[in-house]
Amino acid sequence: MAVTKNWEQGLKVYLPDTNTLTDRNAVAGPSSEGWVAENSLRLIKNADPNTDYNKVFDFWWSAWQTLTVTDNGLVPPPRYHVVGFNADWGKVFTNAASKWNLFTTAEPQKNFEPLVYPPYRNEMTNVWTFDHGADEIAGMVKWFDHWQPIVQGWADSVDSTVSDWKGSAAGALRRYLLTFVTEMAKVRLDLTAPTEYSKAVLEKHDLLHKQIHVLYQGWQTWQGERTSHPIDLLHDAFLEAMNGARLTFGPTPEYTYDYWNKRWNYEHPDVITVVDGTGADVVGGDWIKKVEAEAKKKWLAGIATLDKASNASVGPLDDAYSTLARALGKGVYSPNLTLSPGGGGGTGPGGTGNTGLDDIFKDKDGEGEGEGGGGTEKPDIPKPDIPTTGDKPGGTGDKPVIPPVPSPGTPGTKPPGTPGTKPPTVPKPDIPVPGQPGGNGNGNKVPLLDKNGKPVLDKNKQPIMVPPGSRIGKDGKVYGPDGKPVLGPDKKQIVAPPGAKVGTPNQSQNNNNNNNTNLPGQNTFDQIRLPEGAKILPNGTVVGADGKQLYDANGNPYTLPKGSTIKDGVIYGPDGKPLSRSHQLLTNADNAYNNRTTPRPNTTSQGGGDHNYRTNVPNHSRSPELPGGNGVPKVKPGTPNTVGGLNTLGDRATKFGATAPTTAASTAAAAAAQQARTAAQTSAQAPGQQSPMMPPMGGAGAGAGGAPNQGKDRQRTTWLTEDEDTWGTDTGTVSGVIGR
Repeated sequence: MAVTKNWEQGLKVYLPDTNTLTDRNAVAGPSSEGWVAENSLRLIKNADPNTDYNKVFDFWWSAWQTLTVTDNGLVPPPRYHVVGFNADWGKVFTNAASKWNLFTTAEPQKNFEPLVYPPYRNEMTNVWTFDHGADEIAGMVKWFDHWQPIVQGWADSVDSTVSDWKGSAAGALRRYLLTFVTEMAKVRLDLTAPTEYSKAVLEKHDLLHKQIHVLYQGWQTWQGERTSHPIDLLHDAFLEAMNGARLTFGPTPEYTYDYWNKRWNYEHPDVITVVDGTGADVVGGDWIKKVEAEAKKKWLAGIATLDKASNASVGPLDDAYSTLARALGKGVYSPNLTLSPGGGGGTGPGGTGNTGLDDIFKDKDGEGEGEGGGGTEKPDIPKPDIPTTGDKPGGTGDKPVIPPVPSPGTPGTKPPGTPGTKPPTVPKPDIPVPGQPGGNGNGNKVPLLDKNGKPVLDKNKQPIMVPPGSRIGKDGKVYGPDGKPVLGPDKKQIVAPPGAKVGTPNQSQNNNNNNNTNLPGQNTFDQIRLPEGAKILPNGTVVGADGKQLYDANGNPYTLPKGSTIKDGVIYGPDGKPLSRSHQLLTNADNAYNNRTTPRPNTTSQGGGDHNYRTNVPNHSRSPELPGGNGVPKVKPGTPNTVGGLNTLGDRATKFGATAPTTAASTAAAAAAQQARTAAQTSAQAPGQQSPMMPPMGGAGAGAGGAPNQGKDRQRTTWLTEDEDTWGTDTGTVSGVIGR
């Protein structure tokens, strides 16, 4: 029966006992860290429809409140209401030490790197041990092939018709040599049949290398699935929970009557809260905890992809190891070289000794019987010329050593510490680690990526690595974070192909390199970088080499503290420290809030007449006659409605890579909601009033709101969007590396 192991158990098979792994339940179990920021869920009643709530919430739902009436009357404009919440970025999703990041990215990258890239080994797993074992067994077979015919020749030359050495002593030596040859043949045969041990052992090198990559590929496949991303799952769970959500309203307010125009002036009732499709209060109790629990449930279910990869990796490896162990367990034939002592052939004194060849030259009394000298010298059997560990620097003893093998896919090269000859080559799969240099002695460097996001290769088919924070000039030449040219192995400046950009290192690597990289602006990828020739004018405007004003990735002009400077394309504050990209983002948010448009009140002339507008009792002497008798009008209360409820993903969530599901049902629901919202928006617009901002469809489906400024033209005089990764001008505060 094949062995089965879950993801954590399967990965530990290849790791030393000292390695610890984060368990899935620490990420999404009952006592796991929270994904939703505490106290972030809130309801904004009578919200300003021109406010961009994509910058306020990561996940939000909005709807319009309308009033349906049957009598002739003045209906108030619809009201806008928003409920939303945020993910816990600081503790979980941008924290390199969080359980989620350790399980998803940091630990797999750390443990896979030495196994899928040179040196292809760690303290527990080493593919080269099979090469060494196979070479040792093959060396033994070659030793037998070399000496077996030589010993056979010795046996044939003793006590033969042409030999000068004849007699009982010569016959005994001949018998011994023939026995030696026979025993050598038995041992050699046992090493090659029915199982050729050297081949069987060497095959496990290829198998181990392959099965490690099965597990590695399973991890990469899982990272591309929607169920591996908590931000997507929080959105999905929130979208499902808000299906059928509606506003709840308080008592109908007292209406006033316009006696001059003979109509009622209706007013909206107050909104109490928002309830989901089951009637549960969205902003009360533990409602948001249930949404988070549902998202975690989806995430745990998605781990099945990792468990499947673990079984596919460990199962066949265990079967192959068991088969080899059974074959080796039978053992190899143990030779028997013992012979009965025989009489000597000479007349002189015999040799002394107890066993072995010496015994065949003496009789029971220790005296020779034949003619000639007694103690004939033994033939000089040369020692096999097999290199020993004592022949090499640092070696000890006389145990034969096995020539080493080169790294898979690199003929003629040797892995560190294993000098020797070249074994069969195992090709290295072309599976890059996201954001990793991939070994090869490149330290903390990052890869140069082409326009398709694939590593740029040098003439040796190896990825070109550059220091983190490097930038690409207009002519394609690469400059380091210090502004100096980055040179290749040929001592020439590296020139990037068109559309190339500098890769991104993983989070754990950044943290290991600099203890201060968590501070704003200290991380190379959290700095504001500008193209060559950019400068700050005396009035604080940032312009490019062509003198035109530069804008950030959101299309906003740069707003810098007084005394800021530019050095090597990086903006430094008046304190001499690099400015964080979050500074520009916060500045944009402040400007948007301070400059927001405030709708003017909808004023309507109520006409003349001497009457009390807040009561139902008119002044009959000066007012027109009213319906209902006795001057008291009849009225049917208006019915409040919830119109166009729509879920939306905020800016920070989308920058993190979150997307809305695009099922047929979600698309249809979003289209219906958008149609209702458009009607509400039209009725909400008063003369001279700015059209309220409404999250448009934007192809986002139900729950994926579009950008609030969509449809507005915004001038952009900065470089191409594809260069923003190169210059590092994206002002998002959330790194796209962690967990992707």
